[in-house]
Amino acid sequence: MLLQLILDMLRKYYEMYKPVMYLFEGQFGGKYSERAIELIIKKAVLDAGIQKNINLHMLRHCYATHLLEAVTYLRYIQEEALKLIRKYFPT
Repeated sequence: MLLQLILDMLRKYYEMYKPVMYLFEGQFGGKYSERAIELIIKKAVLDAGIQKNINLHMLRHCYATHLLEAVTYLRYIQEEALKLIRKYFPT
């Protein structure tokens, strides 16, 4: 099953890199910058031969769509979206 494969990969990654605060930390620890993530996405898109222009916002949207397709409770999706909004647009 794909989920089990991903879980196994994440466990191996965690054991190898032993992240402290974030699961995927930058080269010198701490979180990745938004620009670094954009560059990672751009490289992955090029490597995969995808012709569409894909960006970080599209990935967030896809995440919410997949949650809906997996019959995730709408309230949970709303709460996750609200967390992202608060993170990127603090008051």
